[in-house]
Amino acid sequence: GTASERSPFALHRSAGALVRAVRENPWVIDGPGLEDAVVIERLGVFSKKGAEGVQVMTAPDGTTVALKMLD
Repeated sequence: GTASERSPFALHRSAGALVRAVRENPWVIDGPGLEDAVVIERLGVFSKKGAEGVQVMTAPDGTTVALKMLD
């Protein structure tokens, strides 16, 4: 969540570009009006849910939360 597109490391530049693109266009992660897109739009965090009830959210300051929901 804190990776910079100006980093000397290629991986960090790519991560920074990805996070910026998702924050500018949150609907591409999950679809318009769906959970991840709404969280990104309203809270400004990078959010991605995955398989088996796992969700990860990262704030612009680097604070990160990982959730495992019982399913």
